[in-house]
Amino acid sequence: MEKKIENSINVMGMLGCSQRSLTMMSNFFNTVKLNDASNREALAAKVFFRELYGSSFLRFSEDIINAALNYGYTILASAISRTLVKYGLHCFLGIFHKGKTNNWNLSYDLVEPFRPMVDLWVSTNIESLLANETLHYQHRLELINLLNQSVVIDEKIHTVTNAIEIVVKSYYTYLKTASLTKLKLPTIVQFEERSSLDETEE
Repeated sequence: MEKKIENSINVMGMLGCSQRSLTMMSNFFNTVKLNDASNREALAAKVFFRELYGSSFLRFSEDIINAALNYGYTILASAISRTLVKYGLHCFLGIFHKGKTNNWNLSYDLVEPFRPMVDLWVSTNIESLLANETLHYQHRLELINLLNQSVVIDEKIHTVTNAIEIVVKSYYTYLKTASLTKLKLPTIVQFEERSSLDETEE
């Protein structure tokens, strides 16, 4: 939960969002409790979406913004699902997502810190999206290509695809060791900041 909120704050900073909203998000980040008992993730998501897409935005409405978000999130979750299966993990057995009819609970747990990258793309391409009633071919290609974009883990640059491998592998290690320090999660950073880090593809 903390990493998703942290990445949301990073994206808001990149997009020049209001200091008031950034302060609210920082407060949510600093007051997350075990298992998100205080519901900080939902509160942060509300501020995040409304800051990026306007006060009238409603998640899961049938509009072009939600269509783009859903497509992008699904691309990431699908890549995570494939990697989970590779490691012999059951996608149904989630941590926070526990829907009895959701076969991808764990995939949607692990996709959370990656989600703000999709929002960054949608916000950056908002004019192009709003000019179309449907998600056109080029938009879909660019959302798929997010798998080739960069994130940082342990101060090293990785493509999203490689980062997913690292995250799932670290989760597998966590299950065997019960040590949360083994769990590795991605950080979304500005392009300018990436140049000072070592590029790594393992």
